[in-house]
Amino acid sequence: MQKTPLFQAWLQMPDGSKLRVGREGITIGRRADSHLIVTDPRTSLKHCHVSPVPGGLEITPLGRNPTRVNSTIIPGRTQLLDGDVVELPGISLQVMVEEIQGSPVSGWRLVRQEGIELSIRPLPFQIGGGKDDHIVVPDTPECCIVFHGVDTGIAIEVRYDVKRNGKRIQAGTITSTLPGDRWTIGEAHFHVTSDEFDPEQTQLIGFFGATEVRFTFLVEGGRLDFRLNPNTAMRSILLPEMRARLIATLLKPPGEYQAGEDIPDEVLIPSIWPGQKIRNRTDLNQLIHRTRKDLVKAGVDPHAVLERVGRVGATRFRLAADATVHFGD
Repeated sequence: MQKTPLFQAWLQMPDGSKLRVGREGITIGRRADSHLIVTDPRTSLKHCHVSPVPGGLEITPLGRNPTRVNSTIIPGRTQLLDGDVVELPGISLQVMVEEIQGSPVSGWRLVRQEGIELSIRPLPFQIGGGKDDHIVVPDTPECCIVFHGVDTGIAIEVRYDVKRNGKRIQAGTITSTLPGDRWTIGEAHFHVTSDEFDPEQTQLIGFFGATEVRFTFLVEGGRLDFRLNPNTAMRSILLPEMRARLIATLLKPPGEYQAGEDIPDEVLIPSIWPGQKIRNRTDLNQLIHRTRKDLVKAGVDPHAVLERVGRVGATRFRLAADATVHFGD
């Protein structure tokens, strides 16, 4: 089987500092909750969103004022490669993409302090204040976070507010982690580490989107069949009714939207709950969270399939280039 290369990507700022682009991507704009805040008044509150794709990054313009790549205004979602320059009012950012070389993996570990490492196994692996947690942290709730094994490495379910690399991660979030990440639970700090990566076993960065998808409505709910790599077998997940509606709407969106595109909340919500005007973004976030948990239980990295850009207010089912989508009978 052909190996899938791993990639890590950054945006380098004029002063030489670099911002790593993780799986969830980063939002750039004037809003205070942006990952990268640009105060120039010509920059939109939500100016653009940058997310990882195979071999590089992808940028989606969101604001009224233009976003340029290599001095050219981009009209919509655009691939970014190593060396490209993203130009916003008041700042230029250079794309840096580096391929990670891999070798066999012997496991993931947590470094509690120098000289002490804790193996993250068996999975699922829990940290919190409960007597049955694998690592017990005094004066914290039971099962604060749960490590799950997925096909791209490790996914983390956050059940109580914790911090990753000093930034608060809200309860109810399902996210990923990489070697070097620092997790803070209560007063305890844990650094994630791993041996070098085997691309045939762990695709941490640079492989996103389904290559083939089939969705079938059932008497109760639906079945999602998909393939993340043309050389691997189809995965199959049974979904309850509302989660099935979410996936079906993302794969067959209303109006002029196409499968794989960002579907705005104001379009997605009434399509999932027709006639229910009381439904809002909170309902949608809960539905996405439950669907991601189903993906994690099936051993699938939810960010490789279901992307939520909360700051933008849009969701998409991630499809690889030339992906095929079918609705079953």
